[in-house]
Amino acid sequence: MPSPEEHPSGPLGPGPVPGDHEVEALRRIAATVNSNLELSAVLDAIVSAVSAFTEWQLCWVTALDVPAGVAEVIAREDRLTYSGDSQQRIWPIEGIPARDLIGGTGPIVVDDAQQSPYRFYADDARRRGYRCGVLLPLREPYLDGRPLVLAVQRRTAGQVGDRALAFLEAVADLSSVALANAGKVADEQRNIAELVRATATLRTGLAATLEGRDGEEILAAVADTLDVAIVVAHHNLAPMFVTAGQSWPPPGKGAADYAALARDEIRRQQGTRGHDASPDVPPPVRVKVTELLPGSERRLWACVLRRGAVTRVETALDSLVNVAVGIVVGRSLLATAAQDKETDTALAELVRRSPSDPLALRVRLAALGLPPPVRCRVVRISARSPVDTDLRRVLSDVHSVLRSRRVSGVVVGWVDSSVVMVLPDTGDDHREAVAAIRGMLHGVAGIGTALTVAMSAPGEVPADGARMWAECETLTLAGVAGGGDVIAYEGFGALAFLLSACRDGEANRFVEARLGELRRYDTEHSGSLVGTLEVFLQCSARFQETARALCVHVSTLRYRLDRITEVLGVDLKDPDERFSLALACRLMRMVEASGTPGGKHL
Repeated sequence: MPSPEEHPSGPLGPGPVPGDHEVEALRRIAATVNSNLELSAVLDAIVSAVSAFTEWQLCWVTALDVPAGVAEVIAREDRLTYSGDSQQRIWPIEGIPARDLIGGTGPIVVDDAQQSPYRFYADDARRRGYRCGVLLPLREPYLDGRPLVLAVQRRTAGQVGDRALAFLEAVADLSSVALANAGKVADEQRNIAELVRATATLRTGLAATLEGRDGEEILAAVADTLDVAIVVAHHNLAPMFVTAGQSWPPPGKGAADYAALARDEIRRQQGTRGHDASPDVPPPVRVKVTELLPGSERRLWACVLRRGAVTRVETALDSLVNVAVGIVVGRSLLATAAQDKETDTALAELVRRSPSDPLALRVRLAALGLPPPVRCRVVRISARSPVDTDLRRVLSDVHSVLRSRRVSGVVVGWVDSSVVMVLPDTGDDHREAVAAIRGMLHGVAGIGTALTVAMSAPGEVPADGARMWAECETLTLAGVAGGGDVIAYEGFGALAFLLSACRDGEANRFVEARLGELRRYDTEHSGSLVGTLEVFLQCSARFQETARALCVHVSTLRYRLDRITEVLGVDLKDPDERFSLALACRLMRMVEASGTPGGKHL
């Protein structure tokens, strides 16, 4: 190939006229536009074509890292003599003319590089022997966010003509297109590799799911391999499971609370963002939400959180991960449902008077950790209004929380639309058992006046199962277990036998026989004789004490007691009559506390 000195002179000033050699350089660069070459190969082709077929004997491409203040030579072709010192790859931006291209459009022409005010550039020019140079920005491609600069140099100093500049700008434009396409090819290759890697990871995870391995371990491995965070949330948006890749800060301790981000995105999609929700500012983490068990009261939400720019491939990957999460969670739900069904079956048979297969019941109880005979207590948690949908949902939440806590030795299940717990007896003092139950229920949403919590006296399973269940039902149906507190059967002492009478309707009949006329009298005359009688009996028939409790004069009290004696036809001086009336008053209040008019279900 002829040397630069052999090129004929022309009207472009010092240097040769662009001709066949320059056209060949453009052709070589153009050939890389749709070549599917890697980015490094395209860069090498550009600098080689310019250096081999034009007057520019030195050509390089530099990536500018402006925040770091350095420039990196990522491709270079050099037909000048150079030594080890001239192999420098990293330059300080302040020491080279490429600094003036930041924010500008260029090109920059350097008539004599050896006289340049940029010290590093001038020193390199003197070492290599080049003089004239041109620097041009590559308009579109960026390498890892760094702008690229094309620089060419030649031995002879002097001006660069307009046509030569136009040729170099064409080189820069064509190189920009070639590098842009190479970048797309690189992106596609990375995307394909990412898809292959993600698919392999998900395939491995799904195979492990089918083998019955721990779902939390599977999802944690997926999150770590694909560099995502995964949140599975209950229908009430409380997080059920949270995991993140190793490169993420621990959940709740980094810049982002993953569970909170997932919750806010679910609310946004539902249109239920509250005043406490985070503002509508694009977060550094984006969330892909998929609803599991749609249409169910027990819906779950699978949320995949990813950092970085949004791409079609990453969006597809997020969808794949969400599907995988759904499969893993669904498999866990099926396994849990099977276990729950076994638990519910065992508990239902435990509280029946005659289980279908006593031996099978003993086997089920042993599988649940209750090898008979073992001393236990039965606890029943039920809604005050069993037809209320919201209360049933609260019960369902209580059931889920108690089962998820997996307290040692405690079995939780469903019996007759109630949450049932069977727990080991802690001792003769029922207050210890009450404290243990309160601890298990602490923080569970919904435990309050809407629910009743009744605990039986201790007994052995399965022999005493029916008796313990009957005691819980008695407390519940009598209405004494309201208010969300735990009511123990032993807490009623000698009055416990009264609760048994509430189960077969005898309580209502007894109250009607002893107090019916007096209650109707109060209704017709807007009176308070029933209340007066209750206080009188509670004060052991002492007139002064009763009058003070009622805030009335003793003569007013005597008048009321006379009316009570007349209406009921009883002698209040008779101890047996007073005991009978006191018993009726206590049963009446239990019936009223049951919440059903007339106590029909008692």
